[in-house]
Amino acid sequence: MAQVKPVAVTGVSTGAVVGANIDANFDECYAEDIALGGRITTLEGNYIDRTYDYVQVASFTVANDTYETVAQLVTPSRGAGTYELKMSMIHSLNSVTTSAFFRFSTDGGSTWTEVRKEPKDNTDNVVDTLIHVDVFAGGIKDIVVQARKENAGDVLLVTHLDIIYQRVV
Repeated sequence: MAQVKPVAVTGVSTGAVVGANIDANFDECYAEDIALGGRITTLEGNYIDRTYDYVQVASFTVANDTYETVAQLVTPSRGAGTYELKMSMIHSLNSVTTSAFFRFSTDGGSTWTEVRKEPKDNTDNVVDTLIHVDVFAGGIKDIVVQARKENAGDVLLVTHLDIIYQRVV
């Protein structure tokens, strides 16, 4: 069974140290503490540096019916590996007849994935969560989240948004 212990990792946007548990996909491995991150050492002696990049947004009002950037996470250069992109958001729209649009890009805006939301009630706080596995070739990752509303007169409020990009293997 794998030996696992907590490892401290550093958030890019604030430099705050947070705790994380490592769960590796190896028959046997152990985690050792290293400065500003965690490292998994396989029994074969290979090292995999773990990284944890994030950004948080609290209270962003979408002013237009054209896309606006709510948050952007640009990581330092990272090694090739398997990463998890995690996003969670709470938003509200004061309309039941028009929609809120959200889109995200993992390549700085070259390609987009779009989601359309129409609330059931104009007082709904809608919670959305996305977890995406990314087999990354390495380099800088540029993650962008944008929002717009169908009707310029509506009020679209993003009360909370987290973007996390974490190396898992």
